[in-house]
Amino acid sequence: MRRLAICTSVVLWVVLLGAVQAQVAGPKTKLSVVTDRPDARPDEALINTQLMLMEMGASEEQVASPVVYASGRDGWAGLAYDAMESTLSPLFEAILAHIPCPAGDDGAPLRMQVSTIDYNDYLGRLGIGRIHRGTIRLGGPLKVNRRDGSLEDARVTKIYTFEGLKRVEVEEAGAGEIIALAGMEDVDIGETIASADDPTPLPFVAIEEPTLSMNFMVNNSPFAGLDGKYVTTRHLSERLSRELRSNVSLLIELTDTPDVFRVSGRGELHLSILIETMRREGYEFLVSRPRVITREDAEGERLEPYEELMVDVPEHQVEEIHTLLTRVHPEARDEGVEPNIPAFP
Repeated sequence: MRRLAICTSVVLWVVLLGAVQAQVAGPKTKLSVVTDRPDARPDEALINTQLMLMEMGASEEQVASPVVYASGRDGWAGLAYDAMESTLSPLFEAILAHIPCPAGDDGAPLRMQVSTIDYNDYLGRLGIGRIHRGTIRLGGPLKVNRRDGSLEDARVTKIYTFEGLKRVEVEEAGAGEIIALAGMEDVDIGETIASADDPTPLPFVAIEEPTLSMNFMVNNSPFAGLDGKYVTTRHLSERLSRELRSNVSLLIELTDTPDVFRVSGRGELHLSILIETMRREGYEFLVSRPRVITREDAEGERLEPYEELMVDVPEHQVEEIHTLLTRVHPEARDEGVEPNIPAFP
């Protein structure tokens, strides 16, 4: 959600299989696009999408957002499933018609909030965010509003805008642009970059705290060194330290054992992406089972994260699924039977 703060609208993509998960949409949804599959169920997918939006507290306008049916593979789109055109023009026209242009005054004092961080070996840390108002120019005097309330002078050495997945270097950028800035080595998420003559900050955004931790260890098994290029404690330590430069939700702690590092993240997906990225880069190491991080609130009550799992299975396999899940102590709920969902053996 922190990264979605830089967006003004959301185009929701739904595969025509009927099942829609709540985490794919948000309160900024303006346009729904459903994509074709051989086993498509368009009516069911549309109804489930609207029900999901209502459960999330969406407005009537969002629930009744325009719908476009499309297939990127086959190159067709249309406003009705039985009335398609041979091009994707209806999709692009719908985006132009229903997605508003970003608001903001190019002539007002600059306001930009850093929503995410990246790192470049030559430029250092890059702050990425959307310009809420004003214009930023290369080399101009700026102020950075820190989380502790202090102000710091800064100058931008590089400005990049985004075209698809590419970064394009520019001399200046105006309100509504999503940009990446170089030149402020210690800039952090939530901080406001403002003009020097009016450095009023925007409200700070929270950084998600870790919920799971794992131990990353040097591989000391009999098969050590057979699969990876970087296998020593130094390699592992340097790689994890480099990850901290851009992965601000990650927490890395030393342990009593010098070749073991405790790595905490926002969940299994967060940590598994890091593990797989390091493996593809040639790092060889061991990991422990994940452990839940618990906390206490102001009243001393224990808090711990939880996950919701939805499983659609034939009725005769319910007992088997329940047995597999007993090791994580689930709270089971029967959501009923949906006869249109095919059962797979």
